[in-house]
Order: sequence, then structure tokens, then C-alpha cells
Amino acid sequence: MQQSAEEIVQTIVQKTGKSISEIHAIVQEKRSKFAGLLTEQGAAFLVARELGAGIETEKYASEKLSIAQLRNGLRGLEIQGIVQAVFPEKEFKKGEKIGKRKTILISDGSGEISCTFWNDQIQKLEKVENGDTLKLTNCFVTEYLGKNQLNIGNAFTAEIIEKNSKENSHNSSAKNRNELLVSNLGSLKENQQNLQVTGRIVRIYPLREFDKNGKQGKVQNFEIGDETKTITCTAWNESTTQVNLVRIGDIVKISGAYTKKGLKELELHLGLIGKIEQQIGHGKKIPLLKEFRKEIERKSIAELIVGEKFKEIRAKITQVLSGKLHFLLCGKCRGKLEKSENNYSCEKCGLIQEPLLVPVISLEVDDGTSSIKATFFDQQAEELLNMKTNDLEKELKTKSVESIITELNQKLEGKEIIVTGNVRQNPFNQEMEFTVREIIEIA
Repeated sequence: MQQSAEEIVQTIVQKTGKSISEIHAIVQEKRSKFAGLLTEQGAAFLVARELGAGIETEKYASEKLSIAQLRNGLRGLEIQGIVQAVFPEKEFKKGEKIGKRKTILISDGSGEISCTFWNDQIQKLEKVENGDTLKLTNCFVTEYLGKNQLNIGNAFTAEIIEKNSKENSHNSSAKNRNELLVSNLGSLKENQQNLQVTGRIVRIYPLREFDKNGKQGKVQNFEIGDETKTITCTAWNESTTQVNLVRIGDIVKISGAYTKKGLKELELHLGLIGKIEQQIGHGKKIPLLKEFRKEIERKSIAELIVGEKFKEIRAKITQVLSGKLHFLLCGKCRGKLEKSENNYSCEKCGLIQEPLLVPVISLEVDDGTSSIKATFFDQQAEELLNMKTNDLEKELKTKSVESIITELNQKLEGKEIIVTGNVRQNPFNQEMEFTVREIIEIA
């Protein structure tokens, strides 16, 4: 039997020690944040989950939520969206049993999510095609490799609200796939979904493999540019194979993409139906590859000015500076975390069980004209350390940060390095720093 909103509130009060009026205020604030789309019971459940009060997810029920509002553990949902892709049915074997599964991708303007049907549930998809508007009831949300996915409960319904015409369902144009055609990269905004963009491949970074919650994944970054902007793109898992089919300098069309805020600037990510296709006769004036390289000017450290971007320096490493060698982000949205006692919480995603560790290392480098602090984040830090993030995480559990920095000093001191990046002013000590975007060479 499901708990009422008031029963959940009482449980939160007992487990957190907060007053009942304080919890009621937080619940109402949560309902306001979701624009009235949550029931009182649903809002109380979310508050309990964020405060670590231990309410079972099976007891949660909600009204309609947009895809962008979905969170791991939510149940009893009604979701409506447009079918972007119907993937082929697959067989799987678990022990002695053989089963079937089929996945669709739906979007509602706020985001996109995959939904998996199992065995007898698949029959409900017989008439579902790309472009159909579909309403699903009794859904629940789980997480796989840091991304939300939708699953179907036993007593579910799948209703086609609006049928796409045969003409449209067989037409592969962006319009009929509900893609947003973007005229130039400079017009991209945060949290846009199902995009189609065109640009020239400027850089391709090495493929990286990672382990999250015991499951293997792959990620590969690359950059594309046009006459307005250069942007970092990210391909995940199966999408990484498409990156190997193109080369630096190719003009490509990327479809099925979405934007999100990265560590330093806006990024473009390939969704589940993301594609990279080489373009010939695209009808768009895009600068030649050498024009993109022109934007990177080599300077001496003494010539650098705060605010400059895409600058290249060549200098020797004089020391590895002290620091934590990492910081933690939300593993779901890569947002900032707040720590209270032994828990981490994200303003957007709530309580986080396993924060994402991001490596960071700062060096002092000198080119004879002056010296500057150069900071390497994420992939650039991995490349400098010659170490995967998972390996750094293991080392931090067995060694002190000070001992690791001592080893790094012995390894890196005196090496010459060529890097590109941006010049900024540290807001705390007002000193000029160099944020590394790319490592060209370490000698």
C-alpha cells in the first residue's frame, strides 16, 4: 500500500530531526519548482530521497512529468512524447532462459530518453513508427552509465495519440524526424535537443574507456567548427565507432545531438540516434582547416594577457604544484556538489551516491621570459599524468596526495611542453593563470 504524503512527511521528520513545518515548506517549494506537475505525495517522496530519509521508491506515484524532470528511482509515471527511433528487436540469454527486448527513443521538447520493452510487452509496439506521438503509463526510471532510461511496469499502457503518416514515416528529412536544424554553431544554446549541425572536424581526441558501477563504457571527444564557433563534441559507447569513419578536415553533418554545459563551455553530445556523416556539396561556406589553426597564436608567457583565448605556449615544467589532484562532480549532470556530513548532493539531481571524480593538476611552467601556473583538467590531466582516471582514483585510496605529487615532480620536472589554452585571472589571488585546452607535445 502506498504511503500518503503526510505519512512520508512524518517519516522524514523522524529520520532527519527536522520540524514538520520545515518539511512541509520544503515539499511545497519542490512542488513549485516542478510547476505543479508533482502530486503532494510525489514531492514528499523526492524530498525524502534528497534528505536520505530512506522512503522506498516502489511507494512513489506522480502525475505527468516532462522528460527533463525525470530522476532515477521515480515510478508510476505517465510520459508522452514523439517517437524518434524504433530499434530492432534483440534476443538475450540469462542462464537457461532466452528473452527478447526492444527499445524506442522518445522526446518531448525538453529532452529525450530510451524506453525498453521486454518479452510479451513488445507486442504493444507492433504499430508504433517513427514520428508517432506515444503516451506511456506506469513507467519507472533507472540509470545506466550515468544516463536515465525508462522502463515499463507490468500493468502499463502504450497509446498512440497521433499517428505519423506513411509518407512522413518513410521520409528521412530532419523536419519529419522533428530535428532542429541549426544554421551555425554560434547559435547553439544550453539544453537543446535533437539537433542537426554542420561543421568541419578540427580535432579528434583519443578514445577513452571507463568503468562506472561495474559497467564498461567508452567515450571519445572531437571538435568541429564553422565560420562562427569551434565546439567540443562527445560520442558515447556505440557512437564512438562513427568517429573512426571520419578524419580531421572532413566536413560532417551531425544529427540526433543535444547540448549541455561542460566544465568550461557549451558542449555537443551525440544522443542514442546520433549520427556523423561526411558531407559533400553541403552548400555552406566553412573555413579551411588551416584557418582554424590560425586562431591559435604562439606567445611567450610575458606577452600573455588575461582574457586571451586559443593561445599556444612552449615552456619547461619547473614544478608540480600542491593540490588535491581531483574534484568531484555530479555523475548525472556534471554539476557542482555540496557536501554535508558523509553525503553529497546536487541542486539538480538531489542526493548522489557515487560522485564523479575529475582529475586536475597544476604546474608551474617557465619559458625564460616569465613563469605561469598552468592547469590541466579531465582528459588533459589524464594525458599529462599518463594515467586513466580510474587508476588515479585507486592511487588516491592507497597513497597520500603529497607522495603522488612528489613522484610526479620526479617524473615531470624539466620536461618541455607545448600546450594551447586560455588565459584567466584567479578570482582569489588575482594572479594570471593558463587553462590548458590541448597538449600538443611533451618532450
